[in-house]
Parts: sequence; C-alpha cells; structure tokens
Amino acid sequence: MLEPAAAQNVAALVAFTIVFGFIAATLTAHSLAGHVLYTNNGVPLFAFALPIIVLVGGVFCVAEYVRTRRLASASPRWPTAAGRVTRCDVIEEIIEEKNDDDKSRSSKLQHRYQVDLRYAYRVDKRDFIGTEVDWGGTMISGLREVAEKAAAKYRPGQKVKVYYDPERPGRAVLEPASREGALGPLIGAAVCAVVGGLFLTILIKVGFA
Repeated sequence: MLEPAAAQNVAALVAFTIVFGFIAATLTAHSLAGHVLYTNNGVPLFAFALPIIVLVGGVFCVAEYVRTRRLASASPRWPTAAGRVTRCDVIEEIIEEKNDDDKSRSSKLQHRYQVDLRYAYRVDKRDFIGTEVDWGGTMISGLREVAEKAAAKYRPGQKVKVYYDPERPGRAVLEPASREGALGPLIGAAVCAVVGGLFLTILIKVGFA
C-alpha cells in the first residue's frame, strides 16, 4: 500500500490563513460600509490583496526550500531498501497558446516533456511506489532529447537502491547526493519578493502619497 497522507505543511497553512484572513477582513469592511472602500487617492483596498498574495507565496517558497534542503542533507544517511523500476517513460504534453489581436487570430503549440519514473520497494512488509530521483523534483524540459537522456538512466526491471525516510517510508529518492534543481523554490521566492514588493510599493505610493 502507499504511504498515508502526511499532515499539512505548517508554512502553507499559515500562508493560506493570512491570505484568506486578509481577503475576509477586506470583504467584511466593504460589506459593513455598504460600498467599495478606497484609499485617500482612490485606490480600492482590495487591490492590495494581489501583491500580498504574491509575497505570501514567496514565504511559502522559502519554507519549501528550507524543508527540501533539510531532507537533502539527511537523506544520504537514510536506510536503504532494494527497489525495482516498474516504469520509466517520457510523457509529452502539448499546450496550445492562443494569440488574439485585431489583425489575426493564431495559436502556437508548445511541447513539454516529462520523465515518468516509478519504482517499487518494500519496508517492513509494506509495499511503496516511489517517483523521485533526487531533490530537484520531476524533470520537465522543452526538448525531447533532454528528457529521453534523463529517462535512459533507468529502465523497467532495473534494480535500484532506494533511500527512504525512516519516519515516512513513502518518501524516498534514488540519488540523495544530487541537488540538481533544488534551488527552484528559492528562485521562485526571489521572483515573488521582487514582483510582490514592487507592486505593493507602487500601490502604497499611489494610494497614500
């Protein structure tokens, strides 16, 4: 059987509580006032919700980076189990982007390729299915060759050494020393901080200056 669902991430819970608490407070204030509330310079108060949501998203990304880094540091010392690759394919996803303008209506197809890896292992007479190679997450590329090269490392039936979390055996990786892609959440946090901070600064200057 598969690992039971884990408890919700505390950082995510706090983030959603702050966001929806702010939205609820704003809507309540509008309802009590009987109309949309504005700043002294005419900026609606609900407009401040968007940059705050973005900033809270950045906090969540930082929390995810810290969590992943902690797991990556501990995983080389985790116990191991004998595993077997049950599936390793490249999945193609086609996304249609429509471009509507006054002159023409056209669409562009984008192809994305994802490695679909699954391996089976057993811990204390319980069967698990793992999907992660390392702490960089599932590999997604715009080039089929890149995805196929990553998928070529594993083939169905291949025996692998699985590093699993002794506290949550359903959480496992094959290459604990690899940190490729692990900086993704931190990059996302930086983007959220810049975009959200800039937008919030502009709203404050326009709304209260």
